[in-house]
Amino acid sequence: MLALSRQLPVYTWIFSLFIFIFSSYAKADHPIQPEPHSSSSSQTVPPKQNTIPHEEDQNLRPKPRPIVPKNTDQTAGSRSPAVLPSTVLGSITKVTGNQTPARGTALSTARETPLMTKIYVFQGKIKSAGDSSITYSSLNQKEFVIVKSDNSGRFKIELPPGEYTIFAETDPGKLYRNSFDGMGNFSTVTIKDGENIFEEIKDNRTADF
Repeated sequence: MLALSRQLPVYTWIFSLFIFIFSSYAKADHPIQPEPHSSSSSQTVPPKQNTIPHEEDQNLRPKPRPIVPKNTDQTAGSRSPAVLPSTVLGSITKVTGNQTPARGTALSTARETPLMTKIYVFQGKIKSAGDSSITYSSLNQKEFVIVKSDNSGRFKIELPPGEYTIFAETDPGKLYRNSFDGMGNFSTVTIKDGENIFEEIKDNRTADF
């Protein structure tokens, strides 16, 4: 064998060595893959899909509407009862002259003059010092509403039901009400829901009786 190899040309021996090295390299990089079974029961399992939806898909999906519970306390068409305001119709006049003349004489000096002035309304009772007038600055509570009488002395006030004390400003900074409740307070007016009442104030401080 050695003698035969010596007789072969050198290039033939080199070519055989190159074929042997190339065959070994090809087997190492490309191993033989086993052939799949031909059985009908074997199926290729597809790769698992990503079950997490994309952010774009979530934005396109319709969002569920919140469920608003129905109010079962009220029947259809029912409304809460409205509080009707009460109306106070009133007048303020200034009384002058002799109000108690002798029998047989005419009341020629008696006068009632309507006043156009401010009308102050306070909630609840107001203490009195025994005088028909009280200064506004001496009051500890703020007025509930202020209106103004017209040139005929008449005024109109809409108030919710409750108890009120009504004054007329006969002098700057002084409130007048010549009516008392007998318990150290000015007299009040109590009005009910939707009730209309008439309130008359007469300033008779300069009148003769």
